[in-house]
Amino acid sequence: MFLLLTLLIPYFYLSFFIHPAADDYNYAFLTISNNWVSEYINQFYTWNGRYASNVLVLLNPIAFNKLFVYQLIPIVLVLFTFLSVYFIFTSIYKAKLTNIIKINLSLSLTLFYLFVMPNIAEGIYWFTGAITYHLSVVLGVLYVSLLYRYLNGNYLFGKIFHLIMIALLIVIIIGFNEIAMVVMLFFHLLFLTSSFYKYKSKRAISVILFIIVLFFSFIMFYAPGNEVRAGFFENKHQLGLSILMSFLQTIRFIFDWVSNLPFIILSVLFIYVIKDINDNIGILKVSSFKKLILLSLIIPMVVFICIFPAYWSTGILGQHRTVNVACFLFIILWLIILILWVNFFKDHSFIKNIEKSINKRFLIVLFLITLIALAITKNGYNAYTDILYGKALGFDKEMNDRYAAIYDFKRKSILTFVSNPLQNKPSTIYVLDITSDSTHWINCGYASFYGLKSVYLKPK
Repeated sequence: MFLLLTLLIPYFYLSFFIHPAADDYNYAFLTISNNWVSEYINQFYTWNGRYASNVLVLLNPIAFNKLFVYQLIPIVLVLFTFLSVYFIFTSIYKAKLTNIIKINLSLSLTLFYLFVMPNIAEGIYWFTGAITYHLSVVLGVLYVSLLYRYLNGNYLFGKIFHLIMIALLIVIIIGFNEIAMVVMLFFHLLFLTSSFYKYKSKRAISVILFIIVLFFSFIMFYAPGNEVRAGFFENKHQLGLSILMSFLQTIRFIFDWVSNLPFIILSVLFIYVIKDINDNIGILKVSSFKKLILLSLIIPMVVFICIFPAYWSTGILGQHRTVNVACFLFIILWLIILILWVNFFKDHSFIKNIEKSINKRFLIVLFLITLIALAITKNGYNAYTDILYGKALGFDKEMNDRYAAIYDFKRKSILTFVSNPLQNKPSTIYVLDITSDSTHWINCGYASFYGLKSVYLKPK
């Protein structure tokens, strides 16, 4: 556990060097210049239907001059991620796993997600993106855990209260973003279908929850602001291209995630941990190989439906915030499917032979190799280099110097601010910057937030 926590330290440390970017300034300006309630309603009618995430993005800490709070948000999100994963392990295995094992599993999963995240800057270090996307999947894991407990009669504070919590989480999660909406629809369509074919005792609750999902998805999808926002993209709604590109990107990202060494070793270690647990996993228990294959196909399907909306609504993948969501769901689903495979083949001679051939010392060596790989490749490598080569520190200094220069310009009543381009752009925490075009939307957001006429970079 100590070694895992040590590897998390760089990600926490980098949080204290982050700075607002892009949409942060736009939402903060809207909060400062308008009544919060009226602006919240205005977002629904003029920009998007994200009725849940809009509550938070309009409360951006920089709107209240709280940059330090802004810099604490990534740490809070990582802790929430750990707690949500710990809760789902507790919900599935109850007392079958010791607390230390559940903590280590949860830390490993959280660390691996940070390590393999396609765009960690947009994933946790950029307030608007992190709140809109990452928080939704953390709540999604909490929701699945609570639903699993409900279906197995393990209620928190009574059956009615537990059901109310589930219903509230549905409403909240759908309102975060379009990906969350589509995933919830997909998940509950599967749940509804299975309740009519196999789990008939769950039919009533599956119908009730599906109606709730359908109703709030309708509100989200048909929000007037969606049409306004879609008008900015000329290549939207190309079905054939969207399906093809989403399919290719699904193959690309899944291959990237499963082909790296830490993923393979952590999967082996996870199997070793759960193989001896004779746990009745309730409605998730699979009785036939065919059903096991079908359930496994849910993984690429979920990744696909996370990627598809970006292509459908804009014609391009554009940014990797949606792929970050797909990545997190992929990891969670992979572990759940591994549980099913292990339980299905638990008594198979092949599994028993593997078990006999592996000793604990070898597993310790594998674990240490994984920790090294997590530190020297992908986001782990980027985090350490951003710190050790002074990129994060340099970025922080440049941004603070820029703020000081802006306030100096304002003090002198100079309302056009010309900035030097950033020399330090850390791989892990840098998102976007202003451009040399003063009419660019990022520049306009900057200017509005600081009360300037225009802002732009010096041309190279």
